[in-house]
Amino acid sequence: MYTIEWQKRGLPHVHLLVWLVNKIRPNQIDSVISAELPVKEEDPVLFEIVKKHMVHGPCGTLNRNSPCMRDSKCSKKIPKPFQTQTSTSDDGYPKY
Repeated sequence: MYTIEWQKRGLPHVHLLVWLVNKIRPNQIDSVISAELPVKEEDPVLFEIVKKHMVHGPCGTLNRNSPCMRDSKCSKKIPKPFQTQTSTSDDGYPKY
């Protein structure tokens, strides 16, 4: 399972999960994958770097000139719909 994303400066990076024996099940995804912002009070420099380079937006009505905007919509489909629990879609990608 993988996804390739483009940073604000146009550089690609990949989120990759490799399993060698058994395919991961939706109820196991949360125990393997997580994404958290650094704690601002503990490391303010790292927090600002992550916020500036790794967090999408603002776009949409807040910033119609954002590079991700196509036909008045975010081409990355952000914001994503809220998910109460992790599941996988028909194409195998997880929905968080």
